[in-house]
Amino acid sequence: MLNSTVVYLATFLTLLTNVISLISHQAIKSKIFGAYSKLTASGKYKELQALKHKQIQINRERNSISAQDNYAKWVKLNRQFDKLATQITELERSLAAQKFKVDGFSDLALKIITILPINGLKLWYSRKELIFLPNGLFPWYVESFVLNFPWLSRGSVGLIVWLYCVDKIFWILVDAFKLAFLEEKLAKPVHPSENASKVKVKVEPKKTK
Repeated sequence: MLNSTVVYLATFLTLLTNVISLISHQAIKSKIFGAYSKLTASGKYKELQALKHKQIQINRERNSISAQDNYAKWVKLNRQFDKLATQITELERSLAAQKFKVDGFSDLALKIITILPINGLKLWYSRKELIFLPNGLFPWYVESFVLNFPWLSRGSVGLIVWLYCVDKIFWILVDAFKLAFLEEKLAKPVHPSENASKVKVKVEPKKTK
């Protein structure tokens, strides 16, 4: 028989993995990078925004003058615009490389927290019975070839089947919640004859000569 602590831990990890999937890895990585940016790279983001704002101002000023009438000033503004564009590109590349690195660590952390431990528990305790069901509760072929996977004692349930059931029940409850509270309710279909009965026909009085 399995230790109850192992069962609770494996169940918790399965639910945690499902919650992470429900939220989506991309959303979690975005939150992690946002928090990381506030702690370490907030200055770079402020600098980037300031450079972009300055670039917009220079571009407006450059477009407001004629290159023929104010050639010297237009050339000066154009050089400033190009210089800012170069600085912005370099800063964006630096932040993109930083994001790629942080996303890689986030992916690794999510795998270490969820996938690796749960698969390790399944592998290590795959040959140990979790519970024994009463005789005759299910047909013999279900007890012998399904519930006791992988080839445990007949009538027993192992960790793999238990976690499979936990996973399925979780997503059934999620779908039920979405259907009850999040999905738009469909309007009751109306029979064509009911629509026809509601249409009022306007009869104009016959004109007499």
